[in-house]
Amino acid sequence: MYFALAAVMLWDTRRDRKQGRTVSVVLLAVCCLYGGLIEILQEECCYPRTGDWLDWLADCLGAVVGLYSMSMVWKHLKKDATC
Repeated sequence: MYFALAAVMLWDTRRDRKQGRTVSVVLLAVCCLYGGLIEILQEECCYPRTGDWLDWLADCLGAVVGLYSMSMVWKHLKKDATC
């Protein structure tokens, strides 16, 4: 899910403007913070569920792969548009 979240966020921010690496770093931070917040809320608010560091790590890795994949797609589309 974080793969899709990060990919869609990157697509949406790059669709309208020319953005650089800074946007990718900010989006990665947002996804990781969101995943961490969800894990904390699960631990504190939802009794049968627990927060887990490995779940948070999986969220962050999904976001990294999503951002990397979408940046590769973006480069490929940009290259095809110039031909």
